[in-house]
Amino acid sequence: VFDHVYQEMKTEHQCVKIIDDDGNFQEKIDSLKGERVVLITTDHFQTRRGSQKYIIDEIVSILSPIKKYYSLHDLGVSHRSESNLSDWNIILPTTDWNYFFEDLDARKIPLGYPKYFRNEVDIEYESIFFPSLIYIYKDRDFSSFYNDFRFIFDNGIPIKFPDYSGSYELIEKLRRGGIEMNLLDTNLSSFDLLFKCNNSITNSNSSIGVEAVIAGANSINIGNGYQPSEFYRRFPIINTDMGQISKYISNSRNLSPLVEYKFNKEGCIKEIIDET
Repeated sequence: VFDHVYQEMKTEHQCVKIIDDDGNFQEKIDSLKGERVVLITTDHFQTRRGSQKYIIDEIVSILSPIKKYYSLHDLGVSHRSESNLSDWNIILPTTDWNYFFEDLDARKIPLGYPKYFRNEVDIEYESIFFPSLIYIYKDRDFSSFYNDFRFIFDNGIPIKFPDYSGSYELIEKLRRGGIEMNLLDTNLSSFDLLFKCNNSITNSNSSIGVEAVIAGANSINIGNGYQPSEFYRRFPIINTDMGQISKYISNSRNLSPLVEYKFNKEGCIKEIIDET
């Protein structure tokens, strides 16, 4: 989420980027013991993933950072992190997102959405399908996924799977089953792709549904009757099912990008390095 901030800061500051699948996750953390550390995270605090040995609360205990910043990892969440954030600095996409942190006395800093640092709309695709909840298909036959989203396959709609091991396993199952797919590179930025399509199709309460609205794309969710929480009703996300989806696919956009979400990268960097 903060990769472009990391890329710019590492030229002048000692920066370490740690992600879930790092093979040397623990080694990177341990190497920072005793250093003056500013910690920035978007993590789900209580969840261990990949080779991750430490959860965030344990990392804080090990490193005793001089400042801590938290930003929402997933704009599709219906609640904030489970951890106590009262002594964290909270980076908000906009002041509206204080909805999830109203009970906290923590410092809140509206800096925009970290993925949003350019907003040129350049349409290359009518629609893109951004599947999530891939893990539920782990132990199922490939035909389960194919049948659930047959409209996508039969109409050659480009599919952008998340860059995740479960995606690659599912893709391989589909290929072995002889399913033809219009696949986009999993390494591409999903948020950037939202500026290149008229319609974003999702299948759950994922971050992409909200990000599509921010990017100005038509956001269509086929999440099996998903009912958004009150906060998300302010985003014009079309909730439908596979049988009705063709009614909502458009050859033009109905929205413009929400420029108030554009990330203030310079302000973020200044915030991080000030008084450190």
